[in-house]
Amino acid sequence: MRFLKTAILLLSIPTSVASSHCHENCLQSARRCLKVDDNLMVIRSCKRESANCRDSCRKAGHDDNPVGLPAPLPFPDKHVPGAILHQHEGAAGLARVGQDGETLPILPVGYYQYTINQPHDTTLANEEVIHSMSLTAPYVSSASPDQKWFDDMDAFLDRAHALNFLVHFQLIAFETLDNSDSVMANMTVQINHFKDHPAIFAWYLADEPDGQGIEPSLLQPKYDLIRQLDPTRPVSMVFCAGGAANYLSMLDLIMVDPYPIPGSHAATVDDTLKSVAVLGKPIMMVPQAFGGGENWSRGPSIREERLMTYLGLLNDVVAIQYFVRSTGAFPYAPNAWNEIRKVSGEISMLTSALAGGTRIKDITADNDNISVGAWTDRDDSVVLVVANIGQEGLKSSGMFTVEIPFADADSVISQFEDSESVDFSSDGKTVTIMDYLRNYDTRVYRIEKTKQTNKITDDDNMVYNPSFDVALVPGIIDGNYVSPGSDDGATFAQDGRISTNGRNSLRLSNPVSDQGAGFSIAPYTIGDWGHGLDGSSKFKFSVNLKGAEGGEEVTFSFTNTIFDIDEAQVVKLTSEWQAFELTLTTIEEPVCPYGCRSWLSYALTTAGTVWLDELSLVAA
Repeated sequence: MRFLKTAILLLSIPTSVASSHCHENCLQSARRCLKVDDNLMVIRSCKRESANCRDSCRKAGHDDNPVGLPAPLPFPDKHVPGAILHQHEGAAGLARVGQDGETLPILPVGYYQYTINQPHDTTLANEEVIHSMSLTAPYVSSASPDQKWFDDMDAFLDRAHALNFLVHFQLIAFETLDNSDSVMANMTVQINHFKDHPAIFAWYLADEPDGQGIEPSLLQPKYDLIRQLDPTRPVSMVFCAGGAANYLSMLDLIMVDPYPIPGSHAATVDDTLKSVAVLGKPIMMVPQAFGGGENWSRGPSIREERLMTYLGLLNDVVAIQYFVRSTGAFPYAPNAWNEIRKVSGEISMLTSALAGGTRIKDITADNDNISVGAWTDRDDSVVLVVANIGQEGLKSSGMFTVEIPFADADSVISQFEDSESVDFSSDGKTVTIMDYLRNYDTRVYRIEKTKQTNKITDDDNMVYNPSFDVALVPGIIDGNYVSPGSDDGATFAQDGRISTNGRNSLRLSNPVSDQGAGFSIAPYTIGDWGHGLDGSSKFKFSVNLKGAEGGEEVTFSFTNTIFDIDEAQVVKLTSEWQAFELTLTTIEEPVCPYGCRSWLSYALTTAGTVWLDELSLVAA
């Protein structure tokens, strides 16, 4: 990406203009601004200034509401593989239909990127998938693509899908074009070509159309065409000011991109998101992850990145797409991006509640600076999110008390502070928590009716953390040795959306089927913590497994200096949970140093995604 130009014609907001000219003056200023340079950031700045200018016109009473537009369509709800659903089965957020027809909640976190065919584009998703990111939106839209463009996009989508990444597909090259037969035919070709690809998340139709003065009548036919050709994915547009209300009949997903830093406090994104929520459409947040030029003299700090993102969660955003991720350019501060990565890992652990649970009403806090929200999770626990939006520096009061209408509680933990116990009280109807947060700080509590245990039914299980519920670092299963494979895009992670016991399972993903491409997992020491196993003893090994599509293979290798077994056990999975059981016998004199480390290793040895739960080794 080129550096930002400094010679930019900035727009002025009209203060005393006749109603019939206020909006037109904003648009004329935008057109002059756009002639300065074709730099992408300059274009965005011009559109943003124009959108803010027009919003000031509305606030001054200058109406620009379009007439004659159809009523908004409901969110796509076709239940087929790859479809994106909203509020499915009463859940609060988005869900995605898998290839086997199963629906899992999703809360995609990712970024914009500029290209798809440069050397760093092949590594960007690899770098971020291990941090639980799963969404990208490349600026490569074309209204007249050549064959190389199609080939590059096919390859990009294929790799994204292999990494479990979703692609927010931009159609913004069409946004200012007319609706002639040739234009609509070109759009039809693109949508038909890509609509069945499982990596497609949504169709990104327009970028701040209000600031450009794109008439709704120009976008409505394009939206209608997209929904006709693909009734499975939403259509999105992004807005920075008050213009979204004029385009409700031609979008399914409102993107909001408040970039307050450094001109405003990070907490101002809260008011922006609330102003859009009243429009009734699901919201996708575009947090600021850039700065250092133009109207933004610096990028957000570490604390500001965290606060803005968590305020998005508290306002029920269904996806998060940072602007912008560009290798070596944005963000300028690597530590700020590292905080985004950290937050992404936290969100992955909250997805089952925030996207798949139900928001609890009537949560109260006794401090006006404290923003709170609570959701039920799939195991009947409650996730409580708290953020301090105070704007008076670190010294302002951060003490708060939160009351949650909840029948009873056995425990409360601070989930991302080593799952430490938190003092609470409960009268059988309400759970009360008292704590302290500095300004900008966030915290996540988990309230449990029944304290989680990590044993399966048989208390004689010799495996530590058998249901993968212990993870003090978000997403990283405790009690296992992990060896990376040859593909940097392979991942392992705790997954709270699906399990057979407890809250979590272990998810393994491989982009390719090459032997040794994915992670190999070796459970921690068995036996009596440092003592060996007796010779010629029998044990029952079992584990539950499930594939995303069916046909995936997981290979279990037992150490033949401990057990009388030489061959690796290959288990071919279906898309339903299945149990794999095996009787093991120790050799006559098992070599079991250091408490039987490396007694087992297992790995996904084909491409795809699988889940494991309830790993068990008991005396037979």
